[in-house]
Amino acid sequence: MAGAAKKKRSPFGTFLLVLKVTGGNAFDITSGSMEPEIPVGSLVITKDVSPETLVQGDVIAFQSGGAVVVHRVAENDAAAQELITKGDANEIEDLRPVPYAAVIGLVTHHWDGLGAVLGYITGGSGKIILLCLIACGVLLQMAGRSMKAG
Repeated sequence: MAGAAKKKRSPFGTFLLVLKVTGGNAFDITSGSMEPEIPVGSLVITKDVSPETLVQGDVIAFQSGGAVVVHRVAENDAAAQELITKGDANEIEDLRPVPYAAVIGLVTHHWDGLGAVLGYITGGSGKIILLCLIACGVLLQMAGRSMKAG
């Protein structure tokens, strides 16, 4: 199709697409259990992993009581198919072992401060602001087309 313009993808959209294609997830850190390594307000990126391959020292995200927790693997008990985990800032290991089925992924990257942005955008007021920005963009695009045509 000659003359067709390619749609430009935003950096954020590209980031989310790459996450989905690679089986990754993004989470914001809301507690200090992994400080100082991963401070409150950080954004962490995970990738899918087979839990049996995790070793002591790996940082993982897992489901626990309806929340996502990011802690370090202290021990991998392959026979029981569960992990013993501990937050870096915690004095003792977590009370409950993490079943393999609860593992979300291995933390591959983290950025201080960006988790707060993700948390805000995915929260109620952030969604409303994003919808308003999208609506304004659509209206401006319609107005621009109308001015070109008329």
